[in-house]
Amino acid sequence: MRRHDPLIAQGHLIETGEDVALTNTETTFGQALEVDLASLSKGRRALCKSCLDWSSRRTHFSGSLSTALLDQFYAKGWAKRIGGSRIIHFSPAGEKNLLETFSC
Repeated sequence: MRRHDPLIAQGHLIETGEDVALTNTETTFGQALEVDLASLSKGRRALCKSCLDWSSRRTHFSGSLSTALLDQFYAKGWAKRIGGSRIIHFSPAGEKNLLETFSC
């Protein structure tokens, strides 16, 4: 299972080949997660895309939307970055909230 499969299954993303895009639920989705999709869409960076993680050889969700979501997880206290590494640790409550929000 890819890490963005729940977003596809919930109808928030649609995937065509290697292209990933928000569906027409984007307004509700953005409001529920407190993310300003209109601002993100105007930026130079892609809003959402699929990216192969070279270390785990699994596709993950990337782009300005994924960064905004991660920023929300940090702000809500669900997760924090470990030291200067790329490791992100979710608190037990954060993991529960993440699963409730994104599980199918």
